[in-house]
Amino acid sequence: MKWRAGVATLGRWCKSESPGRSKFLESGGDWGLWLRWRDGDRRIHGRLVASAALHGDPAVLCQSLASEGLHIERSKQCALADYLNGADVSERVTRVERTGWHSIGGHEVFVLPTETIGAYSAETVILDGASNAPYETCGSLEDWRDSVGALASGHVLPVIAISAAFAGPLIHVADGESGGTHLYGQSSTGKTTTLQAAASVWGRGGTPGYVRAWRATANGLEGAAALATDTALVLDELSVLDAREAATAIYGLSNGAGKQRAMRDGSLREPKSWRLSFISSGEVPLETKLSEGKGRARAGQLLRLLDITADRGLGFGVFDNGGPQGDAGALSRAIKSAAIRAYGVAGPEFVRRIIAKRVTGDDVRTMVSEFVKDECPAGADGQVERVAHRLGLIAAAGEIAIGIGVVPWKAGEARRAAAWALRAWLCSAARF
Repeated sequence: MKWRAGVATLGRWCKSESPGRSKFLESGGDWGLWLRWRDGDRRIHGRLVASAALHGDPAVLCQSLASEGLHIERSKQCALADYLNGADVSERVTRVERTGWHSIGGHEVFVLPTETIGAYSAETVILDGASNAPYETCGSLEDWRDSVGALASGHVLPVIAISAAFAGPLIHVADGESGGTHLYGQSSTGKTTTLQAAASVWGRGGTPGYVRAWRATANGLEGAAALATDTALVLDELSVLDAREAATAIYGLSNGAGKQRAMRDGSLREPKSWRLSFISSGEVPLETKLSEGKGRARAGQLLRLLDITADRGLGFGVFDNGGPQGDAGALSRAIKSAAIRAYGVAGPEFVRRIIAKRVTGDDVRTMVSEFVKDECPAGADGQVERVAHRLGLIAAAGEIAIGIGVVPWKAGEARRAAAWALRAWLCSAARF
């Protein structure tokens, strides 16, 4: 029998206490084994094998392992299943189905496909579905700061988008709620460039890369959301989304829970869940997209994804000026180029530093409250306050990133950008 595998017990953590809640609890279900082996080209493979699968047809189990290069003699299939059933191992592995914050082994950690950030835990953490996650890294934090970060400085909309990308990890810390910002405007104003700058916080800013298209099935969006939990989901071109599905998609992404589905045996499968800061772009505002489906935009939908014009009205599209060369087109190309040379390092470093600096929920909530107090119009209703809180969290994320040295902006820049976004939103929100 030709096969080799390192084996460890596997524990799973449950989905969530309830949709929209921010804490994840250990369920102790779905036990199994974590197998690792080398294929014929010496590449390392890893596979989670549920204990239940070891009590089914050994041929089915062996087929799936063989597809990844584990050579097993046909006559030894039952022997492999018997061996795995009887394996006595002490190492523990925990499987999680979403990125972001988890409590594992009594420690609060932040899980990404390639690393687990936070207090040391004796348990190995495996992110299920990591092969589909768009997280990549290139260059150093200094490379990103000196390129994407520096080029965005002084430009309100790129600062807002990048700050929104940093806001993801703070939703759990501050017991906040999921939500997004939608940059809308005519083509060639720099919307996609702005999204690519935000995407470079967690992955490659180019295409293909961290930016996803709105054109996706409900299942696809749910999977993408789960793998962007506590980071950022970046979605380009709202116009490609079917208007009849737009309302459901916005509610789903904001509410943090997917559809309830049944397993083959008829039992209910726990729906996917997530916490999200999502950043969107499109030629039309969300309100217009929703009306295309012959429906009327509801305030709840428009509060979950905030329409923000992608034109500063200064003659440079999304930019405040033409940059070092006085040419907005050249600035846009420079940012796009920077986002594919240095990426995926700022987000993880932001998490490492807020942990090291012991940034607390009270710290974040205080910053948000001060923003709301200073920027929210007197006598504003609850809907406006809710928008102010959303933008306040984005402001807090940007200011914290400044304070801990992740971005090279001047103190107050992210807050002023968020305050402008609130004023712009209020000017277009006469519908309320």
